[in-house]
Amino acid sequence: MKKNRFFLHLATMALLFSCTPDETPEMKLYPIIYTKNTTGINATGATLNAEFINMGYDAVVRYGFVYGTEDPTIDSSAITVINAEAGKGEFFQTINTGLAGNMTYKVKAYAKTRDFVVYGNEIEFLSQGSAYNPWDLMAEPTMDGWHNAHGISGDKYGYILFQSGDFYSYDPVSETVTKLQNIPMDGNTGTLYASFELDGSLFVMSNDAEQLLRFNTKTGQWSKPGDLPFNIGDNNFFGFTINNEGAFLSGAYFYTYNEVAPSWTKRADIPSTNVHSAIVIENRVYAIADYKEIWMYDPLTDVWQKKSVFPGNWHGKVVGFSANNRIYWGLSYHGGYTGAPKPATDIWEYNPETNSWKGIERFPTYHSQTELFTFSFDSLSFFGYRNSDFQNNSDQYLIFGFNPEKIK
Repeated sequence: MKKNRFFLHLATMALLFSCTPDETPEMKLYPIIYTKNTTGINATGATLNAEFINMGYDAVVRYGFVYGTEDPTIDSSAITVINAEAGKGEFFQTINTGLAGNMTYKVKAYAKTRDFVVYGNEIEFLSQGSAYNPWDLMAEPTMDGWHNAHGISGDKYGYILFQSGDFYSYDPVSETVTKLQNIPMDGNTGTLYASFELDGSLFVMSNDAEQLLRFNTKTGQWSKPGDLPFNIGDNNFFGFTINNEGAFLSGAYFYTYNEVAPSWTKRADIPSTNVHSAIVIENRVYAIADYKEIWMYDPLTDVWQKKSVFPGNWHGKVVGFSANNRIYWGLSYHGGYTGAPKPATDIWEYNPETNSWKGIERFPTYHSQTELFTFSFDSLSFFGYRNSDFQNNSDQYLIFGFNPEKIK
């Protein structure tokens, strides 16, 4: 696994000292701290280490460590507080949560007095994960596709389809991507896709074509099984599989597709003009629509029912996937326009059975606002995007694995 590269340099909000233990600094009002190398790095966590070189005249009221993939501060990063009286010499803290696997973390020791916030020098270490963090950086592949990406969940592989028409598969065992035959249509920056999987084949719809396209995962070939009975339009739209049929959902249409007939059947429209995500759990559709409302569709009654409201940060778009009969929504973002505010890092677990929400471990960094994709395999899900912080190769992508068994 290549060392990840997240080196955004932010302005430091307080004084930063980098004295070493061998120095004997002049007594100051504030303490002086030395951040030492991280030890005990394994899949369950790591031990952060530091030393007070000088305690200063102003009493320390709180101290510990701040850490994160960006420049860590007590106002913007994960923080651990040591509940013991501060004194000259070494101190440490073992953490078993908050660390995603295969990510480079930055650490600073800190101390707070009545008048000062003091940071030690910054060190870095490559995390192997922690006992209670579901995220792991799985792969950093290079792909030649451009503009928005679309993820498709297959039987054994995930698939990534770009607006350019470039098409790839992802093997979760070898953690590698493979270039496949391009989709047989002319892609452009306005191309949008929806898809579903039936009996080992992937079916794809596009706002640039009036036909349904089929990809045979065994032969690796595309075909065109028929025309669409509706106009897709340019609004958000989604595909999924429900009751062994494919489905297309937007704010304007809801149709299901029977491959055997083959035929399309009109279903009850969702009572909303926009759909932002749609996920199937136990043959029921759960969708985020206008005003962050959660709607549930039951195919047995052909009825939509409003169930809840998404409680997380909202910027207009949302990342969603499922695992173990739970839905995970969050990481909301604006899109790829210049100057867009940073995306959210919070993510929420929705339990359809109890109609309840639980905030879980935040995503370890800020994701790109374009070329996002997700796919799932049984109990595991994957989230990927272009690595916009990797300056030497603009075609590098990051693929994160999400393991719900490691949620605290």
